[in-house]
Amino acid sequence: MIRKLRYVNSRGDEIVFGGDSGPWGFGRMDIFDARQEYRSTGGRVTSFAGGIRELSMAVVMRGGSASERNRFADVTAYDVRAGVPGTLWAGESFMRCWIAGFELSEWDWYDSWAVYDCTVVSDRPWWVRVVEQTLEARVADQGGGLDHPHDHPHDYSYPSGTTAVVRNPFMLPARLDIAFAGPCVSPYVVIGQNRYQVMATVERGQVLIVRGYGERDIVIRHSDGTETSAFAQGVREEGARIFAEVPPGDLPAAWSGAYNVGLTLYEERTTPWWT
Repeated sequence: MIRKLRYVNSRGDEIVFGGDSGPWGFGRMDIFDARQEYRSTGGRVTSFAGGIRELSMAVVMRGGSASERNRFADVTAYDVRAGVPGTLWAGESFMRCWIAGFELSEWDWYDSWAVYDCTVVSDRPWWVRVVEQTLEARVADQGGGLDHPHDHPHDYSYPSGTTAVVRNPFMLPARLDIAFAGPCVSPYVVIGQNRYQVMATVERGQVLIVRGYGERDIVIRHSDGTETSAFAQGVREEGARIFAEVPPGDLPAAWSGAYNVGLTLYEERTTPWWT
């Protein structure tokens, strides 16, 4: 059962609806309904598409204050003004969306009471859940880690101890984010039959991030939080598709072993998962 919802705007401000504390609850809504747009030709369905979806969500303030009302307006309005979606959480599932507006009622009965009939809008109307795994570096000597057996850019034989299993527990291929922790040069990981590699140098304290979910991108994140694009350095060739999805099941994985590799797999559907 989902007894708590959370909206987190794009700067990290959060409002919790339901749960055991706080003035905010939730009422009638259709965010749990499954609905999918489709295309047809000649009386037959040819494809399904997400499109823009508008949802309704009623939230209630009980025992709140004027400052809580103002905070609700500020948190939701920030994303609308910035043009960047926030995140609505239902249990362990989330959707990128905006609370685009609301109709306010019942506010004149008591100072601490109000009902907000919210309009939730998403241009990617999917509920998402993730699984994460880290392939940990395995230092072989005092000199700073493992090395390739040969100095050839396409020799991907691995010394002992640098293999693992990556599991996609979902029913369908999963989009993938990868984080290579520096220091490393031209880091890679092979999952199943595909090699994910970026021909970039990552210094200590930096992280190379391959974003395969959402807007695809490759960046180097510096220690101060700023990012530099490395999109062009992603390897794109036969057997090496940098944004390839991960097939379902248990897959062998291998990498040099000289750096950590963080993996995040994503699953989507039209309604949240019950917890």
